[in-house]
Amino acid sequence: MKRVAAIAMVIGAVGCTAAPAYRRPPVPMPDAWRLPVETTGSLGDAAWWDVLHDPALQELIRSALDANTDVRLAAARVLQAEAQLGITRANQLPDVSATASAGRQRTPTRTATGSGTLGTTAAAFSNASLGANVSYIVDFWGQYRQATQAARATLLATRAAQTNVVITIISTVAQAYFQLRALDAQLEVTQRTLATLQESQRLTDVLFRGGIRSELDVRQAEGAVEVAQANVPVLQREIAIQENFLSQLAGRVPGDVRRGSAIGDQVVPPEVPAGVPSHLLQRRPDVLQAEQQLIAAYANVGVARAQLFPQLALTASGGVQSTALADLLSGPTAVYSLLANLAAPLYAGGRLRANVRLAQAQREEALISYEAAVLQALRDASNGLVSYQRTREELSAEQALIATNQRAFELSTLRYRGGVGTFLEVLDTERQLFNAELSAAQTQGAVLIALAQLYQALGGGWNAPATP
Repeated sequence: MKRVAAIAMVIGAVGCTAAPAYRRPPVPMPDAWRLPVETTGSLGDAAWWDVLHDPALQELIRSALDANTDVRLAAARVLQAEAQLGITRANQLPDVSATASAGRQRTPTRTATGSGTLGTTAAAFSNASLGANVSYIVDFWGQYRQATQAARATLLATRAAQTNVVITIISTVAQAYFQLRALDAQLEVTQRTLATLQESQRLTDVLFRGGIRSELDVRQAEGAVEVAQANVPVLQREIAIQENFLSQLAGRVPGDVRRGSAIGDQVVPPEVPAGVPSHLLQRRPDVLQAEQQLIAAYANVGVARAQLFPQLALTASGGVQSTALADLLSGPTAVYSLLANLAAPLYAGGRLRANVRLAQAQREEALISYEAAVLQALRDASNGLVSYQRTREELSAEQALIATNQRAFELSTLRYRGGVGTFLEVLDTERQLFNAELSAAQTQGAVLIALAQLYQALGGGWNAPATP
């Protein structure tokens, strides 16, 4: 039996294969990015805790990587793919089973006696056997080898998908946190402006009672205060909703979220190295996932083609058998059988060839998906670079506008108190300053959100998704 199994495995190992050879398909790849950026090294090579420095944000990310449901689902899918690979790989090996039996049978018989009458006697028989069965399908056309390769590629694709989920969660938590801190900054600006307007209202009311200012100034001051007051609950509502979103990402029940650095104190790198575009093929997990799915599709074509050819099955059984249990392992009690079976498909209603066409169409779909993943990766990275650079330029212009509006507000206030200007001038400059500060707070959040998006687009965290 050992010789038969060994010969069969050798035949399968040296057999032909019906699978097409896989080669990475050529894809369009630019030599450089649209914007002039540093290509020595890449932001995507840095660990996430070296890019996102806020301690409160790091705590949220660690919680999300540990308890987020999407992360846990991705890990469960990897375990399933590992088990499926083990099941598929087992088809390449022989099936071996052992058998053992023991029994005793008593059969009554009627016999003639010397007096001419019939008597009854009983005959008892014992039987015992011990053996083993081996069956093996020779993988001459590589059907099971290709199925194993497809399962292995599917496992690698699933692991890449898990990494992609981890990177996405890191980026999503960071973006949600920066959005929260931007809302906090807008609420702070609104409350500070409200306090200033309330002071202006109090001063205007005093001047009105002294007969220096008109009632119109008082009503304009009251209207400005009411507008600012109306913005406070709006921002508080958005803050609570954002906190609930962050809590869900971190795998927690809705509740308050601990804050770290203010939006203006977050660490922002002045320049972001992006590496060369072709590095995305090795760094982006979604591209790696698409390529492994393409490899699996190539292997499945081989599986479908192999089903068109004859299949050779070998079976062997052997053991010992005796009518007495004591003689089971002694004497000439050995029994064995060998059987080779060759089965070739003759007619299946076109099912087998249709299965080949299906596998080929699925391979074409996987090829297109791979090309789409590469183009999407290039688009994401290019968009991230443009967004980060232009948003920082926008923030610089808005900060200059704040300084200008602050000076205009101070001058209009001095003119009003000196009896030269009108209160409408004061309100107009205050409104412009208020809008400029709100816009700058939003843009500060947008710069940090663009940084998190760019980090994800460059495949950031792929080599260090765990916590420090």
